Amino acid sequence: MTGIFLLSFFLSCNKKVKTINTENIVENTSKKTQIKFKLALVQMLVEEGNRSNNLTHAKEMIRDAAENGTDLVLLPELMDLGWAHPSALTSATTIPQGETCQMLIDAAKSNKVYVCSGLAEKDGDKVYNSAVLISSKGKVLMHHRKINILDIAQQYYSVGHSLHVCETKFGTIGLLICADAFAVQRVLSQALGYMEADIIISPTSWALPTDWDTSKLPTAREIWYNHYVPIAKKLVCILQVVVMLGG
Repeated sequence: MTGIFLLSFFLSCNKKVKTINTENIVENTSKKTQIKFKLALVQMLVEEGNRSNNLTHAKEMIRDAAENGTDLVLLPELMDLGWAHPSALTSATTIPQGETCQMLIDAAKSNKVYVCSGLAEKDGDKVYNSAVLISSKGKVLMHHRKINILDIAQQYYSVGHSLHVCETKFGTIGLLICADAFAVQRVLSQALGYMEADIIISPTSWALPTDWDTSKLPTAREIWYNHYVPIAKKLVCILQVVVMLGG
């Protein structure tokens, strides 16, 4: 099962406080700028260790989203090799020169959309669970390395050490990866709030039983400063097909 979920956002920005919601936001400040954009949350099958198939599939999903008028496409965490898979140790690629990042750059540029995706990054002798945000002109605007690494994945990925925001035509965007958003007291999300992010995007892979009641875990979670975290979903073939919702 794969699919693309389209969400339209109205973003209201002002000098003192920046907030995002699915409706117009009224603040007690006099100067606001409203921005509307369409975000595609891509649910895609990720084949563990099979970069070639995954990149082909992701490229098709980006094209389909663009044809539906999307402004920003959000792909899953570790879209290229799958989450917590041993292939990361031997097949992770560099950013931005590596195969995965170059495909994302080309797809963003050719489809004239912003793209955010997770990928396995190689840097020297270390491997990171990383994500990039790429502009519609093919420029890497932001590069994040996951900080809140779960115990099960620590044998594969090193810990990231920084947070970033960047100005875009959609407002100021912050970037996290999955469990980063749910660190103790949501400290990383709060830090991005202090850094004046209007919206936080988060490529995600969260393994849950196939009979899980998804109403217990919404795909958009309100956090500090009225931010909402769009969470890309995916299906991953391991021993069985499980819905991946985050962390």
